[in-house]
Amino acid sequence: MAYYAIILWVLPLYLGIGVVAIICVVAIYPISVGLSFSALSALLPLFMVTLLVVAIIICCKAKMGGYMVQNFYLKINIRLGHLKN
Repeated sequence: MAYYAIILWVLPLYLGIGVVAIICVVAIYPISVGLSFSALSALLPLFMVTLLVVAIIICCKAKMGGYMVQNFYLKINIRLGHLKN
């Protein structure tokens, strides 16, 4: 779970989502094929929680990016004199 968070935090959002999606597909494949290892069955709830955390990180990172763009836009317009303090 920590690996997903680090990948999403370090990489840009479009690359992070791709890497995490590939890792998730590779992790789900043995379960979908029907390999019934007890370890895989035991890790499935943890995997679901990991997907929830990944979704939260993606939403927060996208929202943060929107705030940074808005902040940059406002700073530029204040410098150009379009907006008053």
